[in-house]
Amino acid sequence: MGEYFYQYKLKKFQKYLIILFALIMELLYGIFAFWFFYLSIKSVIADLLFSETAVHNTMDYLFRIFHLCIFLTATFNKFTNLFRGHHIIIILNNISSNINLSNSHRIFHYRLIYLVIIFIMILNAISFGLFQSIVENYSRQFMFGFGIAGIIYANNAVWVTAIHIYTAILVNERIQIYKEQLPKFSNYGILLQEMIRLSDNIRQINRLLSAAMLTKTLTNVLMMATCICTLDHQLNTAKIDWSSMISPMADLFAMFIDLLVSCMASQWMHKEMGDFVCTIQERIALASIHPIHYKNYQKSYPEKKQSINSDQNNMIMNGLRPIVNDGEYHCLEQICMMHDSFYFTVMDMFDLKNSFMLSLASYVLSNAILLIQTKDSSINILNNSNSLII
Repeated sequence: MGEYFYQYKLKKFQKYLIILFALIMELLYGIFAFWFFYLSIKSVIADLLFSETAVHNTMDYLFRIFHLCIFLTATFNKFTNLFRGHHIIIILNNISSNINLSNSHRIFHYRLIYLVIIFIMILNAISFGLFQSIVENYSRQFMFGFGIAGIIYANNAVWVTAIHIYTAILVNERIQIYKEQLPKFSNYGILLQEMIRLSDNIRQINRLLSAAMLTKTLTNVLMMATCICTLDHQLNTAKIDWSSMISPMADLFAMFIDLLVSCMASQWMHKEMGDFVCTIQERIALASIHPIHYKNYQKSYPEKKQSINSDQNNMIMNGLRPIVNDGEYHCLEQICMMHDSFYFTVMDMFDLKNSFMLSLASYVLSNAILLIQTKDSSINILNNSNSLII
């Protein structure tokens, strides 16, 4: 949606049409968001799901935090979209110059990413719709309306993930082009300049998305802990209401997959750069071996100097550069040292990678276990007090 700020891409009528569509979409989502806040403030959800239980006040507090987190996530993502979207589009256009994704051999895998985004939207639609249907006594009209609101919210929430995915795709294709052109570069200083420019573009993307990504990470942790506590309570009831369990499960999967896809895109970009570093190291080894070999051979057999030179020409024609000067060696070494900079980072505090997802999962589970233990202890205190009264 930030495209409408990029003046050279759209005509004035198209720009106003997109702005109108964005305003209508945000208005629809805003109506349902305020209704959610009203239900949260009035404790309607806690009264419905946790009536006459010892955890009513605790879950009421958690649900209020849950809805506040939804509001913060949507707000930060939308403001990032509106005020930084045009800068992000310019950076992506710089990365994607001379790249034709339709000719990529991995285009099928790229298109699968759309299915992941659609899946996250469907999960949010199910969560919003079923949650409201329970509150409104299974009203189909409200269920359908809140399902649309869930899709609009998912569109806001998944926007940062979509930028991460698309950036990783373009960076991987760019590195693939450099990998294919590596034997034919006339000077590796040019390649170093290109890699510095690519790394700087990734750093700018990280800077523009850091606030939205940090907010999403922190809020998703609290929301996932709330979902786990809700599921724990529903599973410990005498009669399990499966319809009321689908909503927190859908929320839990949607938020976890959303963060997981961003981390996988970052790890995917880092792996592509690692393969490129391995290719460069092989090129350095070849360039180091051949000059020594040919110089020694030339000293031993001076009469074969002409055939040696022709062999060197054949190597160059076949894509191998037998001689690399010291300056080019340093350029290749500098490129190899840039490996760890090809990650998506958040406020320069942590990288998005597989280890981050493991720590995030352990943090969510520890928070949920702590809340569940608090709930169980409160129930035991209530039971003990009742027995003392009796």
